[in-house]
Amino acid sequence: MPNPLSPEQIAFYRAHGWVAAPGFFSPAEVADLSRWTDDLLARPERPGAHWVYYEDSRTEPGRRIVQRIENFCPHHAEFDGIVRGGRLL
Repeated sequence: MPNPLSPEQIAFYRAHGWVAAPGFFSPAEVADLSRWTDDLLARPERPGAHWVYYEDSRTEPGRRIVQRIENFCPHHAEFDGIVRGGRLL
């Protein structure tokens, strides 16, 4: 598979540990990612499953927002495919 990042983006990533890549995912893929995230958030919390971390909103006092989700690949085949077998790899 050809590298979807330009040489400049790769150099930036190597220097900073992150890179913005507009268009890396198609609109349909972004919709899938959003739907899969909603699916994970709707699942009940249980030991050994995915981990959802929350933090206080900086713009809405008293509101908790999702900060990140971890350990989701072993519990979500579609995410697993794109993270550990797709372009992100």
